[in-house]
Amino acid sequence: MLVNIDKLSSADVDPQLAELAHTFRRIATDDAFPCIFSHLPFATGAAYFSLCRRETGVGHSVYAELRSLLQMMRQQPEAIAVMFLVGHAEQAPTTLEADLQLARSIVTTVRAEECLNHGPESLPPSDATWSLKVDGVEIFVNFSSPNHLARNSRNVGPAFTVIAQARASFDHGGRAGPAAREQIRRRLTAYDDVQPHPCLGRYGDPGNREALQYFLGDGLTAHDVSEAPHD
Repeated sequence: MLVNIDKLSSADVDPQLAELAHTFRRIATDDAFPCIFSHLPFATGAAYFSLCRRETGVGHSVYAELRSLLQMMRQQPEAIAVMFLVGHAEQAPTTLEADLQLARSIVTTVRAEECLNHGPESLPPSDATWSLKVDGVEIFVNFSSPNHLARNSRNVGPAFTVIAQARASFDHGGRAGPAAREQIRRRLTAYDDVQPHPCLGRYGDPGNREALQYFLGDGLTAHDVSEAPHD
């Protein structure tokens, strides 16, 4: 269940969730973090967190949380959901490749649920204006992992993390404008140990593909999360 930790007493928050959320907040609001807008959800009380078990069927849990996010967006259009996927202590460490397949399985599940609930997609992921949708609302998803060792901006703590917000929120306050994009790109260059990914583009531009931006690896290879996961 998504919760706004700032509105709860410490006794009402799962200790693991509290620790992960604290780490995420510390990283995302650090002055050096590349995204110049990442502090806003905390300043406006629009950051919501949850724990999801990293196991078979986790995509359905993520989809349910995304639907909960939509309810919150009715009052707070710029609300974000931060979902930490956690496993059991005895589980073996994961790899970035395994994380990619997890991201693909989540996207595959969300698209399948949307198809069941609302019918087939009107656009293929290869279209410049395609976006993942939840109940018809376009969502941007950021998959971040502790296995990102060079792309530091995609490492926001010790758990695989799914960060979601309305894609339309990027159109507010000049966030998608050239000045903001150039500033973030400069900050990425300074923050990451690898150059900004060539797949980072502007929604709707020819050649842009949202499905290549959700999961960025430590190199410059494109990873399409709309593809089916494999072992």
